Amino acid sequence: MFVIGQKFDTDCYGCLNAKGCYYCPGDGTCENSDEYSSSNKDRQCTTPNDYYSLSNGNIQDECISNTAYYKDPLWDANLWVYESINVEDVWSMYGYEGEGIVIRINDDGVDVTNKEFDGRFDIIENSCIEYLPLSNIQDDDGHGTAVAGIILANSNNNLCSAGIASKSKFSSCNFFANNVPYSSLAYKINTFDISQNSIGMP
Repeated sequence: MFVIGQKFDTDCYGCLNAKGCYYCPGDGTCENSDEYSSSNKDRQCTTPNDYYSLSNGNIQDECISNTAYYKDPLWDANLWVYESINVEDVWSMYGYEGEGIVIRINDDGVDVTNKEFDGRFDIIENSCIEYLPLSNIQDDDGHGTAVAGIILANSNNNLCSAGIASKSKFSSCNFFANNVPYSSLAYKINTFDISQNSIGMP
């Protein structure tokens, strides 16, 4: 049994394994801090082996379900997305994974340097002038980056979870930057196939 999606800080999401130790994909600091022990006081999580299962000398991620379509560490944390739209049937029956599709993310900017987006960001010229989050203060929840991750994060890359359309590309427009007008929803509309708008109101 695992507690999925426990958030520690902006770079570390983990799941609680059978030993009661959090595994944080891609973050080597998690295993070295009291904060990441489930009890926080008895330091039951003291070695890397407490955070992984070892099989034939290879690290096996205890957070990945046997039934997971993609083998990403936080697959189960995104099950609510996959199940709500029955997307696994689309992947398995039709092979649709977003290949050849470009999506515009209209939000508070996307951290395009995130490893989940390697090879996915459309050329900068097709994004708005402001396409990155402006600052940690103005982007205190990373909403645009999280939305982009749900939609198109890379799959089977041993990081976080897989996006709905993990082979699509994307451009970005930060609608909270310098009073960007809503007319920017149509900025270079001929360069994308889908417009994703969950920006809400300031």
